[in-house]
Amino acid sequence: MPITTPEHLLDKYNNDSNHFLKVLEEIFIPSVTSAGFNPIIPLSKGAELIQVEIIKNLFISDIVLCDISAFNPNVFFELGVRTALNKPVCYVKDNLTKAIPFDNSVINHHTYNANIANDKSEIIKLSEHINNSIKNPSDGNVLWKYFGIPAITHPIEVNITEKIDLLITEFTSINNHISSYEGVHLSIQEFLNDVNKKLGKILELKDKNEKLKKVNNQENRLKIKIDTLKNNNELSPEQLLNLGELLKLTAEIQKLKLEIILNE
Repeated sequence: MPITTPEHLLDKYNNDSNHFLKVLEEIFIPSVTSAGFNPIIPLSKGAELIQVEIIKNLFISDIVLCDISAFNPNVFFELGVRTALNKPVCYVKDNLTKAIPFDNSVINHHTYNANIANDKSEIIKLSEHINNSIKNPSDGNVLWKYFGIPAITHPIEVNITEKIDLLITEFTSINNHISSYEGVHLSIQEFLNDVNKKLGKILELKDKNEKLKKVNNQENRLKIKIDTLKNNNELSPEQLLNLGELLKLTAEIQKLKLEIILNE
């Protein structure tokens, strides 16, 4: 959902730049809680952290409440990600938004009153709509079902290097965010210094992982050559010599791997 009111729509929403924040606090959060779910608030600071958290939450959440009001581009991006994951979505819009655009118009959605007046009936109705949107979670996203498209998108396995890169991005974002403030409190500065130390260790871990990957590749190539020679029942003296050299290299690689692992 949009958190800040788009500037070109301020007149429509009584010049209230915090209109959608109030909708979140006074309608959406109570409705989600009433429906029996724990709300995950879509608020974060730092561009990298926002993307990391959003994608993670879009994947792990049982249901996503998607407010199409104001036609926010970020909302449609997030809706696309959730739809690609074939997971259920609860569509809503306010009464000032004429219709849900595109092919989503065929999907059941709830219209809430944009005039926030602590109306408990809005919470009750939205709570019911949320529960109706996830009656059969195994059915996945209704768009897939409606258009008869087989779900083929699955999360990929992430290797250790990609996980380390993600940690580096998060630490760097925290670092940049805290550094942007003047007169940082001492305890925060100490935290920042600790973050930088951890970042250094993570970079060392990434370098170590890259070295191990190269060594493992060399070891695998050697094993193939050794197995090829071993399968030959009649080895020539030259081939026996080659086999001995290969076994020696394998031992040296094992030693190198141990040094990389133990080197702090």
